[in-house]
Parts: sequence; structure tokens; C-alpha cells
Amino acid sequence: MPQKLALCLVLLTSVTACTVQPEIVEAPPCPCLEPYAGLQEWLALSAETTTMETSEIVAELVKLGRPQGATEKFYFGLLNQRLSTAANWRQARNAFREIRKDTALNNEQRRLAGILEQHNISKLDNNADRKGLLRTQASLEASLAEKSQENIQLLEKIRAITDVEESMSTRIEQEQ
Repeated sequence: MPQKLALCLVLLTSVTACTVQPEIVEAPPCPCLEPYAGLQEWLALSAETTTMETSEIVAELVKLGRPQGATEKFYFGLLNQRLSTAANWRQARNAFREIRKDTALNNEQRRLAGILEQHNISKLDNNADRKGLLRTQASLEASLAEKSQENIQLLEKIRAITDVEESMSTRIEQEQ
């Protein structure tokens, strides 16, 4: 029995000595997500600009100056599209157009730039339509004012004719 006990002890110590601590290995980043790295950064920039006040946007545009590189152009476009003038929307459209045509970028970035380019084109078209409608409205209001004035003049002429007819009828009655 002491031999069996000694054998068990030897086996037990050898088993515990042989246990290996598992290594914690970090998995390398999935290569399938690499094309989205730039896109994720751009989406974060987009989210950041949605909370900015106009004064902050203007300050960022001044600080940015002439954008260099795709990410700066993207940020420049985002900032400009948040402002409320057609000139800013044109700058945003042009920045996104340049990005969309940049073949060095991945398809997702170029697709996003294309969507934002179309968004700014829509804003410009809406602005032009609104200006056209305002011009039409102003023209119609001027025409209405002119027609109202003509209507007043016609009513005055009708009153004058009615007065003449009444006075003629009164004379005819007096003469009879």
C-alpha cells in the first residue's frame, strides 16, 4: 500500500506540474472590417457636427482652412452643409463630389460621399425652387394689387354713371 500511495503522490505532483496556464491571445482585427475603418471615422465626424452651433461650425471652417485629404474634405463638406446658405451648400456639394471621384478611397466612403453630394444638390434645388416660387408669389401679389386698383377705379366709374343716371331720371321726373 505504501507503494501505491507513493505512486499516486508522484502522479499527482507530475500532473499539477504539467498543467499549463492558458495564454490570453487577442484576436487580430477582422480584415473584413478594415474597409469600414475610414467609414466609421466619417460617421463619427458626421454625428459630431450635428450637435454643433453655427458659431462653432464657422470657427471650425476658419481653423480648417483649405482642406487637404479626403477626411478633411469630408469634414469641410459636413460643416458647410450644416450652414444655411446656398454658397455653403455648393462648397459641400463640391467637396463631396471630389471625394466621390477619389478612387483611392473604398467604395463605402465614396458611396457615402455620393449620398451627401446628392443631399446638397437637393438642398440647392429646393432653394432655387423656393426662390422661383417667391418671385412668382411677388409677381402675383403685384398683379393682384394692380387688379384691385383697377377694380376700385371701375367701381368708382360705375358709381359715377349710376349718379348720372339718377340725376337724369330725377330731371325727367321734375320736367314731367
